[in-house]
Amino acid sequence: MGPHCLVGLVILILASTELQVTGAALKPDQVKEVWVVAGERAELPCAPSPKLSLDKPVLVLWYRSSDTLPVYSYDARAGEFSSGSRWADESALGGRADFNVLSETPTLVLEPAQPRDEGVYTCRVDYRLSVSTKTVVNLTVVIPPGPPMILWGGRAVVGTIGPLSEDEKVELSCRSEGGRPQPALTWWLRGHQLAPVSLDSTSDNATDTYWVESHISVPATRDLQGAALSCHVHTPTRPHAQRPVINQTQTASIMLNITLPPLAVRIVGSDQHVSAGRPLRLECQALGSFPPAQLSWWRGHSRLRQVVREVEGGGNITKATLTLMIDRSFHGVTLTCRGSNPALPGTPPLADSLKLNVNYVPLVELSMGRALVPQAIQEGADVYFECSVVSNPPYLRVEWFHDGKVVEHNMSAGVVVSGLSLVIRHLRREHSGSYTCAATNTEGVTTSNPVSLTVRRELMLRRFYF
Repeated sequence: MGPHCLVGLVILILASTELQVTGAALKPDQVKEVWVVAGERAELPCAPSPKLSLDKPVLVLWYRSSDTLPVYSYDARAGEFSSGSRWADESALGGRADFNVLSETPTLVLEPAQPRDEGVYTCRVDYRLSVSTKTVVNLTVVIPPGPPMILWGGRAVVGTIGPLSEDEKVELSCRSEGGRPQPALTWWLRGHQLAPVSLDSTSDNATDTYWVESHISVPATRDLQGAALSCHVHTPTRPHAQRPVINQTQTASIMLNITLPPLAVRIVGSDQHVSAGRPLRLECQALGSFPPAQLSWWRGHSRLRQVVREVEGGGNITKATLTLMIDRSFHGVTLTCRGSNPALPGTPPLADSLKLNVNYVPLVELSMGRALVPQAIQEGADVYFECSVVSNPPYLRVEWFHDGKVVEHNMSAGVVVSGLSLVIRHLRREHSGSYTCAATNTEGVTTSNPVSLTVRRELMLRRFYF
């Protein structure tokens, strides 16, 4: 039998004569929590604390769970504490254990930690003079949970779910398999944690791992269009664990695709007053539709095609810009913009209308009084002209012209100018010529067609007829 085996045998005999060290009830704050991910380095602290100030530790024994025989020992009875001999139970620790006496707090190192290493360990320290002390360490070996998987209708989904109807109840599940301890699943929406409807879990006795599934129900409201729902899975830790943060959080996310009708359709940025002969640009906007709304422009029952379309705000705003060359025929015409979601064919479209007020220069037409016969107008007779004006806005003034010269109102000379009428009494030969009228509004001036007046002598008129 070799010297190391003999030392181990002596230690086992000494340890077996010790009364049970792990049977006494301990308070939670007397148990040190150590968490480690499987495959990483586990460090179990055991700080010597002799009752006498000059005393020194000579023997360290590590027990696992309720075993009365140690699984590891460090024996410094033959010399300095830093030069002790090490022994490990190969069947329990498999040659992966080492007691590090050079660290600030001596620790039992297990590397790599294996799932079977999990358990409660008791470290007993013997001294030259003082009574033995012990430290209890609860080692948790974490098996990281499998990645979360989101299910909708029992099927795994990635990316987006939908299309969903507005206010539809969306029932989702999040599943993770293979973790230990039991993984924690949480649902998140825009930075806020959601309360689950229910949580299911089962354990696999063969692998000593867990299968968990969390269920939520979310209404597909308008404000959630495009929102991301996330499921997080992580390993929960105890409050006072050494290395309490185990960075094993994994996330799965999906985006809600909700079909929404437009909230409003409106014509923006245009004055109803436009001028003939100039282009008119009208913009129609649809707000809140998903997918983007389909917009169309109409003049009565006729669809207008001079439209440019664009989408802004991530699809929230749809624009349709109509450009028309306006003429007088558009005055009083109602233009309508209609908007609807093509994915909701049964939903009536929304509409906004605009009645055009087209400004144009006056339309002027001059005629001689209907009762007059132009060929039979003689000296001394009376004649009158009528000026017809169609104008928007209304005309500001009407002027009369004889051979290009302004005709002034002159009662004594028999010339009566009254708005849209011109009366000339007691005609003379010099009244012959070309007559026109001109109307003026804010859009401009228009001169009428000329009307020719020939004043005949009475004798000539008789000869003409006889």
